[in-house]
Amino acid sequence: MKNCIFSKSVTLWRDGNFEDGFTMVELLVVMLVILILLAIAVPTYLGITNNARNTIPATDLAEAIIAASAVYSSDTGAFANLNTATGLGQLQSTEPGVDFTSVPLVSGMANSQYEIQVDACNLSQNQTCQWVAMAAFQPGVGSCYYILINKGNIAPSAIGWDNPSAVPPISAGELGSGTWYATIGPNSPNYSKTMVSCNVFTDTPRDVQTSGFPLA
Repeated sequence: MKNCIFSKSVTLWRDGNFEDGFTMVELLVVMLVILILLAIAVPTYLGITNNARNTIPATDLAEAIIAASAVYSSDTGAFANLNTATGLGQLQSTEPGVDFTSVPLVSGMANSQYEIQVDACNLSQNQTCQWVAMAAFQPGVGSCYYILINKGNIAPSAIGWDNPSAVPPISAGELGSGTWYATIGPNSPNYSKTMVSCNVFTDTPRDVQTSGFPLA
């Protein structure tokens, strides 16, 4: 008798009469289909939202590159003192859509998701100031994004990127002229780590390349 219930239809009351509706088996099949669709849709949705969040720091750094390049041209070929109040003001006026700072980016701080940390040389150090490094933070994902604009040759130790565990290994003199991209994050193929803060002065990324940001 217990097994018979699955073959009987659910009875509906309509217009004063009882009518047969869906069987229990049919209802179970519908529920199963819904669960399968949810199992497919939810991970896809989460992946799309994570990718969308990841584009925020990458986009901000792309705008920061434009701002730094403009300052470099206006300062007769130098990234001088860009991590000082004056230099940050220059960057801000050039690209008002991005907030620039010299302090580390920490999860929970105001606007940490939309700020760019800047590290640059100081003319008082008798340097030619041919480089600037910047970082952006994605706190919701736990990823850090970094760029180095290098107009000459710089020892990686100058910005804390002297990491023998990098792929490829980074040693003195290896970071030549060009724009370098680096990441640290939970999906980094060579260094899976969820970050709670980003500091371009001290972080040592393992994924560094010149063809855009590695997977974070």
